Amino acid sequence: MEVVYPPGIGSPPHVHANGVMAFVVSGSIASKVGDEPERVFHAGEAWWEPVGAVHRVSRNASQWWKCSNGNNLELRAFSQVDSSKSGTATVSVLAPHPIGVRPTTSGIAEFYDVATGNAFTPRGNNYIRLAWQTNPSGQQYYHSTFNVGLYDATRAETALLGMQSSGYNIVRVFLNGCCINSIGNPAGGSRPTTSPTWPIS
Repeated sequence: MEVVYPPGIGSPPHVHANGVMAFVVSGSIASKVGDEPERVFHAGEAWWEPVGAVHRVSRNASQWWKCSNGNNLELRAFSQVDSSKSGTATVSVLAPHPIGVRPTTSGIAEFYDVATGNAFTPRGNNYIRLAWQTNPSGQQYYHSTFNVGLYDATRAETALLGMQSSGYNIVRVFLNGCCINSIGNPAGGSRPTTSPTWPIS
């Protein structure tokens, strides 16, 4: 049997009816069997789970997939019936997020700083700017933080620095996709980059 865990994901504690010899094909697996200490096993390594032992920890020890071509990942699909329908595509992968999620001994997940390994406690604030705007139905007083002609980079930076000095480490903003000159397109989809406004019919 082959088990594949996505990065940072694992299975809850469990018991096997028979003894299990586990072998890591690729990547790294964090494992803890019974009262033994947790250990990370890498590709080519193996461990034994005796009959009736509680497999307390079993998860992918990686926090992200590693690409051999920088941040680009090449996907290949092969048709066994018709080789002309096989193809490839290159996908740009975002850089790993600095904050990850990991399980704790209590069984409850926690946020942590992937660079330092320290627990991360989110302390957030909202950054909101409102203004009168026009939408297809008329005028409304609504979120305008990132609207064309209304965004104020200096004011935003000052507000964010103030939040940081007050101990906030995350911020929530609101994206407006329903009004003219917002990031959305009233006709549907994202805002066209070639036109500052859209005609409303």
